[in-house]
Amino acid sequence: MPGRISLGKILVVDDRADFRKVVRDALAPYCTSVAECADGGEVVAGYTREAPEWVLMDVRMKHVDGLTATRQLLTEYPKARVVVLTSFWGRELSEMAHRAGALGCFSKEDLMDLPAALHQIAAKITLRGST
Repeated sequence: MPGRISLGKILVVDDRADFRKVVRDALAPYCTSVAECADGGEVVAGYTREAPEWVLMDVRMKHVDGLTATRQLLTEYPKARVVVLTSFWGRELSEMAHRAGALGCFSKEDLMDLPAALHQIAAKITLRGST
C-alpha cells in the first residue's frame, strides 16, 4: 500500500513532540516530507515556509488552539488542506472543525487509516475542481 498512495508534503501541528514523531513515522512511507509545528500560533509561518499539501492539526494546544489556527491559516491560504486530528472525538467537534474550514476530523487512534482517508479527500477535491 505505501507505494500506491502519495500524500506529498505534510505539516503536523501538535504540542506534543512524541505524537508528532508518531505521525512522522506512521506517514513517512506515504510522504515526500513531514514538517512540524509545536503550536497553532506557528502554523501560518510553517505553511509559508513548507508549502505542504496537507496540514494535520491538533485541537487542544497551549497557546493557539487548532480550530482558531485553522481559521487563521485559511484566511491567509484559502486553498490549504487542513485535517483535524484529535483525541477528543465527537460529532460536535467534527462539526466545529468543518465550520472552521477543515476537510475532515479524525481520531488520533485511527492514524493508520489516515493515508487512505487523505487520498479519498484529495480525490473528491479533484473531482469538484474538474466540474
